[in-house]
Amino acid sequence: MFLRCLSTIAILGLLIPQVLARDLRVCADPDNLPMSNSKGEGYENHIVAMLGKALGAKIQYVWWNDRRMPALEALQKNRCDLVPGTLFKSPGVLTTRPYLRSIYAFVSPASKPITGFDDARLKTLKIGVQSIGDDAVAPPVSALLHRNLASNIKAYTLHGNYSDPNSAGEIVKAVAAHDIDAAVLWGPQAGYFAARQQVPLVLTPAISNPADPPMSYTISMAVRDDDPDFLQAIDDVLRQRQSEIQHILNIYHIPMLPVEILEAAP
Repeated sequence: MFLRCLSTIAILGLLIPQVLARDLRVCADPDNLPMSNSKGEGYENHIVAMLGKALGAKIQYVWWNDRRMPALEALQKNRCDLVPGTLFKSPGVLTTRPYLRSIYAFVSPASKPITGFDDARLKTLKIGVQSIGDDAVAPPVSALLHRNLASNIKAYTLHGNYSDPNSAGEIVKAVAAHDIDAAVLWGPQAGYFAARQQVPLVLTPAISNPADPPMSYTISMAVRDDDPDFLQAIDDVLRQRQSEIQHILNIYHIPMLPVEILEAAP
């Protein structure tokens, strides 16, 4: 993975003045903590700011209330240049080297930690899950349904209410308030909101078995598929600033798995 390190300085010296002699337009969600918000408080905001500084580019946000796939469509239509928080190797775009791999996680009281999907206690507990709409089922929901736990599920919206900047955290607040016994949600949200409760909560990675859908996902950034030079410039910064990115993610209490695929291209 380090084959191109010796040429990094030369590559950056050639590409940055040519590729980024303009504002860097970033499609991002204005209300999606801990990832991003319009106040620049999310970890994606901080990683993007780091990129802008390293590349000598001024960040210009294009706030996109629709979620990830419409943002990628906006990217393809040249309304922005970069979409952070994109699944690695998403179709129709070029994706950077990954900067995060996380996993769905159970959140439960520290005194009664859930051990996983096959914890026998789940049959008697009320379990909060994230609802992602009528046409899709989140992976943890599928795993719970497979175990005949439909009657134990209480749904909370994944994207929240735009009038509440922390609405995606309601599911974690419900665990802290004992309105539900446990919750299972996307790891970055689980870690961020659990750390902000007044009662001790614990996270347990939602490890799946072969019959379940994947619970872990690798996250990168997307650029247009006709902009490989820009992709290379972003990749070089992400490679050089791995430790800084790791520090940012740690501040947000993000549960992380090793990033097994380190290059954005074969």
